[in-house]
Amino acid sequence: MMRPLLILTLFGALVTPSLAAPAAGPSVSWSAKLTAPGHNPKARKRWPVKIVVKTAGGKPISGTVQYNFLFGGQVVQVRSCLDHGNTPCKFRGTYKDVLHFPARSIGYNLTLRFIVKTRFGTKNIDYAIKVETHNHPT
Repeated sequence: MMRPLLILTLFGALVTPSLAAPAAGPSVSWSAKLTAPGHNPKARKRWPVKIVVKTAGGKPISGTVQYNFLFGGQVVQVRSCLDHGNTPCKFRGTYKDVLHFPARSIGYNLTLRFIVKTRFGTKNIDYAIKVETHNHPT
């Protein structure tokens, strides 16, 4: 009977310091909501996205966002708001950007993961997309 209690006590001792760590930040309920114009962006066309980040009480939260493009569950590209970099972009409450997809991405089932980091933690927003051909008018 002593043995399970000892294991539980050791486990509790190992878990307690990580819960009390000041670097974790205060426990606050918050949300990150993505708005995008559908799941089928057109190649070489503007595709605006917006992420609203706020507390449960509606107050805007500052943070950063970065994008990962996944194919078959594997990260194939890391991007940010800068077309040529992968440094996370800063925002306060609302983040907006316009993405452009190259022709080589047409037809693939991708997951666009927005990684939102705030002082309260990190949330991933996974959004399934399939890039379509942009048909030029004749």
